[in-house]
Amino acid sequence: MDMASRLELLPTELLDHILEAVDDTAARSIATRYHDRIRVFDALSRTCRLFRNAGRPYLYRTFESLNNGKGLRTFARTLYEEPTLVPYVHLLNVIPSRAACAVQPSHEDLRRCMRVLRSLKDTSIYNDIVDALLQGCHTAELVVLLCLTTNMRILQISTYDHQTAKDHKHCWHCPDMAECLQAVFSPTRLSTFPTVPYSTLDYCFLFGKFFDFASDTIQHRGTSPSSIQTLLQLPGLTALDCSGIGAAETNMQWTAPATSSNVERLKLVYGNVDADSVHKILRTCKCVKDLEIAWEAIMPGQENHEDHNMYVHVETSILKAALDLHKEHLEELELTNKMDECMAWASQPRIGDFHDFTSLRKLRIDESLLRTRWREMDFELLLPRSLVALVIYSERNLKHLSKIIPALRGFKGEDWSLLQVLFPSRREMAGDIDEVLARPRSEKALDWNIGLRDSDDGKRIGFQCEQTPVWRCLERLTPLLCTKGVVGMLEELFPEAARSSDAEEDLANVTRGSSFTIDI
Repeated sequence: MDMASRLELLPTELLDHILEAVDDTAARSIATRYHDRIRVFDALSRTCRLFRNAGRPYLYRTFESLNNGKGLRTFARTLYEEPTLVPYVHLLNVIPSRAACAVQPSHEDLRRCMRVLRSLKDTSIYNDIVDALLQGCHTAELVVLLCLTTNMRILQISTYDHQTAKDHKHCWHCPDMAECLQAVFSPTRLSTFPTVPYSTLDYCFLFGKFFDFASDTIQHRGTSPSSIQTLLQLPGLTALDCSGIGAAETNMQWTAPATSSNVERLKLVYGNVDADSVHKILRTCKCVKDLEIAWEAIMPGQENHEDHNMYVHVETSILKAALDLHKEHLEELELTNKMDECMAWASQPRIGDFHDFTSLRKLRIDESLLRTRWREMDFELLLPRSLVALVIYSERNLKHLSKIIPALRGFKGEDWSLLQVLFPSRREMAGDIDEVLARPRSEKALDWNIGLRDSDDGKRIGFQCEQTPVWRCLERLTPLLCTKGVVGMLEELFPEAARSSDAEEDLANVTRGSSFTIDI
């Protein structure tokens, strides 16, 4: 009996385990994982008839179109010719490139697309998509593909060209990616399909950028608010990740959707929308457990350099009121600033009272949210007993830690077991750090377990302390901080690193991106 015949005798359960293991390994261990998965399952399908039939769901489970406008058309053609493959498609990752040439479809492809689109009840929608297809529009190709893949679980769409590192239109003939996506996801268009598309969709990632740095004007080509509102109404959607959110007009307000959303994980990275609009979105997502909000774009019309009003202003009272709607069930929260400059809060109330967030376990917050105005050093941070992980991002330098760390002493969190303080450093200090780390624990600076370490990304160094509870460590650190500051504390705790030729400059001139981390 040959190998192929033996493989035909494998039990179904064992075969499923083999294919799952192959799929998981191919997806995690190879950089070009999508193309590797294709090669692996293509080779596997040639082994025997049993593997060919069993491997088809894995082969078509994921589709990625990377810098190739023809990929959408080819995949749609395959699904049209073999409808039995449609239920297998669970993930679409569409990243079209500006460098990809828009090519008109062949007459046969156009007729095939028109047959798919004839199920649309709205004639104007049908005409718009067909006209776009005739111009070689990649978004129109995506619409056809979305019409076919009615069992989709994950949708990822990007408007950012990683090849040219610039924001761009979906293709040369597409007026605006955000407008096209809004058309795809609009409630009226969803209702025109014979079956409700995306009813099985449980995760959606939309990625865009705000600025075209080659021009003098701000161009908003990110995800439109109305598209987000529509996505939130999809019945199966549990996670929504939107980067590059921008309204077409700076004074555009979001309107709250009529029904509640089932989304539990929500990420909003945005620029020219206000806190009131975010409040409406959070009011819709009544069961969100994991929330991330970040600011990455300058709001137009706020450029008074003397007043430091050139940065994003967020109405913290409105934002805090929105967060309070979820204080009983929110488990993870991140509020960060991704801009290069410091964020100004213009004498607004602090947002650091999380004492009533009884389910909160992980909190990441920008330290500027803990102050009443820019450059003020009075902090407020009230934490719940449930918290096990805390990250505070420091805007400018380590001197803010002199205020933050003593302020945390009042929180007697018995679950804290690891304290980390990370800060940027130059590569020249690595030798001194390695030398200290190699020394026995008893020879290090303090009797409680503390030592220098490298961060995972290799861009920072810092110190960590392992002790339960952490607040006992804070009691011992505070006197050093109050008398010598952060730099002086580090020099006393780690004299070996302080003797480095670049250590003083590195510690004194810490740039944006410092972080203070408490984790378990």
